Amino acid sequence: MSYAGPSRVGAQNTIDQTRRPLLRPVGPPNGHDRNTAFLAGIALGAVVGAGIALLFAPHSGRSTRRRIARTGRHVAERGHDAWDGLGREFRRVARMGRRRREEAGDALADALCD
Repeated sequence: MSYAGPSRVGAQNTIDQTRRPLLRPVGPPNGHDRNTAFLAGIALGAVVGAGIALLFAPHSGRSTRRRIARTGRHVAERGHDAWDGLGREFRRVARMGRRRREEAGDALADALCD
């Protein structure tokens, strides 16, 4: 007899295959679990970072709130300006596309008429 139990030549496996393992197999999580864990990590990092930043802020709470509000207004203004600029750029590109399409149509019509 060995530590692995009695040796039977030709005997079938004596382990009951219907029993569930006590632990789940370890392997890479599927994409959904991985994305959820990543987003949870980002959220936790943001909360911890904001808390530490407020604890070690060099200004008082009132001054910090005013600075945050001012920075928020500046960021919003820059965002609106960027959005307006992007809209202008799209309109310009659309005008150029229409103009080129009309020119190509005119050139095709001239070539077909000749």
